[in-house]
Amino acid sequence: MPQPWITPIGTNRAPATKNPHSFSLKHVYKCWHQPANDRTPIINPRKSPTATPYLAKSLTTSGPNLRLQPAIACPSLSNIQYQPNWTTTPTIMRAVLETGAIVQLDAITSRLNENGQTDQLTFPGLADRVLVVADALQWLETTFEPLPVRLPLIEEVPAHAISSTDDIFESLRDGYGDFDGWWKTKCIAEHRPCWVVTINNELAGLIVRKLEDHAQAKTKFSGSKILKICTFKVKPPQFRGEKLGELLLKQALWFAQKNQFDLIYVTTFATQGSLIRVLEYFGFENTKTNERGEFVYEKPLSRNILAMAENEGLFDLARKNYPRFVARPPAEAFCIPIQGQYHDTLFPELAMPEQPDFFNTAGSVGGARTPGNTIRKVYLCRAKSQAIGPGSIILFYRSSSPGYPISQSITSVGIIERVSQAGSLEELVRLTAKRSAYTTEQLSKIVVASETPVKVIDFLLMGHFDPVIGLDELLETKVFRGWPPQSITRLDEERFGKVRRRMNFGFAV
Repeated sequence: MPQPWITPIGTNRAPATKNPHSFSLKHVYKCWHQPANDRTPIINPRKSPTATPYLAKSLTTSGPNLRLQPAIACPSLSNIQYQPNWTTTPTIMRAVLETGAIVQLDAITSRLNENGQTDQLTFPGLADRVLVVADALQWLETTFEPLPVRLPLIEEVPAHAISSTDDIFESLRDGYGDFDGWWKTKCIAEHRPCWVVTINNELAGLIVRKLEDHAQAKTKFSGSKILKICTFKVKPPQFRGEKLGELLLKQALWFAQKNQFDLIYVTTFATQGSLIRVLEYFGFENTKTNERGEFVYEKPLSRNILAMAENEGLFDLARKNYPRFVARPPAEAFCIPIQGQYHDTLFPELAMPEQPDFFNTAGSVGGARTPGNTIRKVYLCRAKSQAIGPGSIILFYRSSSPGYPISQSITSVGIIERVSQAGSLEELVRLTAKRSAYTTEQLSKIVVASETPVKVIDFLLMGHFDPVIGLDELLETKVFRGWPPQSITRLDEERFGKVRRRMNFGFAV
């Protein structure tokens, strides 16, 4: 009985679509009885410019062997002849399915010779053009249906939903001669998506974004998929100090990395000093000045493992390449337990009770917003560990929180910037600088509770695990040996390696 397959749109087995960029994934999956001798290779469209974006197929069994089925068809490989008796070994294919990694065709394809033994088949030059099904599906999803990033206070809306008379645009009109015309003929007419921050029904921050290629962007750095930040604005002065610019930048960078953009760039005038300092801190490079007198700041993105330069620190490497980081030696990993109430303040995007209070929801405007808005955060403790330092990886373990689905889980990962000591309230307030999960009253109680100085850990939030790593899994895989940590605990390479495999942030670690 023939096996059911998912067949690509655009082949002779399914109706072609006139515009491959106009459909959504729910329209392109089609079940088909695929002949068992079909051996079309899986092609990486990023490495094959002539490839047609057909839908990925699946893998199935045929007798004792697992067979490699098509994902992306490429006309340039039509001269390769495949034979019905070519097979792939179950061991190798299981590894492919588990890891979802790009694999080499000559490493997994074999055939039966006249003596009933298997011979390896090689196709020179195809190694970096082969995708397994999981990779092909991810490519389709990020190409046609961008993966969302949801942060508190931020909502995605089309440009036409924003009033052009809002006073957030007043300063923009001073810099652009025909701002209203641009907003109407470009942003609204082209249905440009926007990220907005609304506080107490007031528009407090805004990003307008646009997808471009290198020919459109004319940037110094190349790339086939480029994210342009057309407008980046926070309304002064009432929202100054809320770190909304940092929140919007986190949204843009996480979105770009998760959706496999090659480059993100921003245009800004020299008068926007605060924005420029933040951009430069996180690795944007001023590459030129455009015809309107704006500085162009570009940041290339990659999905490869970061390579360390000589005498370069792990933290500076992560800062300049944010949100990418090094999660292998010489980097060390530590697990930090954090109580639920402080976890909610530092990471409000994860503050999701099983039965949410609709009158006091996560990400609302009540309470202290600033710690949750930041990329640069602060954690306070009295741990005696001296091994933790700049460049170390910290994994946050949320302790028991009844009513929360992520209770007793490793939820988030950060990179340490520095570790310092505070012996007085004044020093502690200065070091935390509104980035701590504690109020001033709580900081005061922390200082007087003991004569031991408070350890102040500054770190960058790099990402959240999706899904989180629950206690049962941590115990089963022996990441935790016994009870969850009660203080800062170092994880050796063996234990941390099991956590590292769960870091699916859109780039290799």
